[in-house]
Amino acid sequence: QKVTAVSRGKGTATLIGKSTITGTVVATTSSDQPCAPFTGPGVIAGAVGKLKVTVVPTSRGCAAGEDDRDNISLAGTVKVRGGTLKFRTAHGTLRFTGHYNRSSGAFSVQLKGTLKF
Repeated sequence: QKVTAVSRGKGTATLIGKSTITGTVVATTSSDQPCAPFTGPGVIAGAVGKLKVTVVPTSRGCAAGEDDRDNISLAGTVKVRGGTLKFRTAHGTLRFTGHYNRSSGAFSVQLKGTLKF
């Protein structure tokens, strides 16, 4: 089953400062599998510019257990390809880890990696 979700959040990034992250995630779920691959485009935006990002399809969301499918661990890779202002020529790969609470809709994510721009 394919599931599409729109995500929005706020945070602080070393290069961007106070920022927002928005994106559309498409996941392929199966009732007999604890993990689901997901992918999708997004934008990380701050006062100094925007980064255009894409979550690569090897990224995964994994339920905590058979009895707890609302508590989901996230892990994967984001490709950065361009942006605006300071990040017009930005490119690189970022790894991420995080958590999504399906019941409340809350999520947290940490991105780490190197960008060239």
